[in-house]
Amino acid sequence: MFKRLAARLLAGLAILALSANFATTARADFWVMLDCAAPGLPDWGGSIGGWTRVYAKINNHWNLMMTFMQGAEADCSGTWNEGSSLSPWTAANVQALRITQEGNDVLWIDRVGLFDANKKLVTSWGVDNLVGYCFSSDPSDGNNSWCWNNTAYTQIDFTR
Repeated sequence: MFKRLAARLLAGLAILALSANFATTARADFWVMLDCAAPGLPDWGGSIGGWTRVYAKINNHWNLMMTFMQGAEADCSGTWNEGSSLSPWTAANVQALRITQEGNDVLWIDRVGLFDANKKLVTSWGVDNLVGYCFSSDPSDGNNSWCWNNTAYTQIDFTR
């Protein structure tokens, strides 16, 4: 009898813990957004593809925030494309952001923004112009005036 009661109690606590976890992860306490809008950028060609990942460093640990394939429906092609968020942390907890790119299809990002829960800009990296961060595994993709430092990166850490 005691074992059944203990098992039911543990099952109830597990459901409660899952419910509490769902409640905290469903809330948006901060956002990362990417600005990829710029008229007149060249068409670098290449195949559609290349996985882009965005991480947030919190408590000295890198947390995956979002993954998308350039050229797919969720690609970066507008101003402040909505990103992702992590809970229960806030924008104040974010030490840095990391963007990685795997593939030889260029991803061009003008600005990277960290926003609070109300989508108010907390800090940003980059300038709203025609020079941005180019991501590609093909180094020759960076040899142009649109890529910062004339470089194609596979990873950049944006620190606060």
